[in-house]
Amino acid sequence: MVALAEPPAAVATPFVPELETGDALPVTTLVDQHGRHFTLGGSAAGATIVTFFYTRCRDANECPLTSAKFARLQTTLSRVPTRLVEITIDPEHDTVPILARYATTFGANADRWRVATGAPSAIAMLERRMGVTVSRSANGDFVHEDAVVVVDPNGRIADTISGDTWSPADVVTIASVAEGRRTGAFARLRFALTRGIAAACGGATGLHGISLATAGGVFTIALMGFTILMRRMVGAL
Repeated sequence: MVALAEPPAAVATPFVPELETGDALPVTTLVDQHGRHFTLGGSAAGATIVTFFYTRCRDANECPLTSAKFARLQTTLSRVPTRLVEITIDPEHDTVPILARYATTFGANADRWRVATGAPSAIAMLERRMGVTVSRSANGDFVHEDAVVVVDPNGRIADTISGDTWSPADVVTIASVAEGRRTGAFARLRFALTRGIAAACGGATGLHGISLATAGGVFTIALMGFTILMRRMVGAL
């Protein structure tokens, strides 16, 4: 009687807890578009705005749009110590020369905006800790969740916005608060209420929720309606 071989035991994927607001970001060594090593996490002069992308992304509403928003952030935050970091999810393809060309396309100044790669294992760990799921489709493209993470000057998560419809203005508000800079009362109120509206409708983004941009539109319309109502009430007195 021939003994049947037992199937190989499944290799369990180690559990990696996602970082939450207030958690310290693991200090990770990365390489920017000029081949310079730098560390993400730990103490810094200002906040750091982090997202993930890959240079071969062909969806104009995904990675290229995120990089275009980072270009706007670079201009808006030119006078403060906030730094921008885009990390490739395709480190085997996105070498330093390729990242350099990509960075040039979007006008990234490496002193402020680093387009980065690193050890594949280190990048995979950052993805998982930041709640970004990455997979490959049948045609070889990457499928990944979009998220923008703001890290405060102490290296802790200040806030995370999931999805690809985030507003640069909202990210600027989060970074300003993280750095202890003064922000307009209207900007803080708008951001707080839009986050509240989005959460009440099923989350910040996704198929079952509404985006921050949509929530912002709801807030703006409501504010306009309230302003018109108050003017009419005052005029009737």
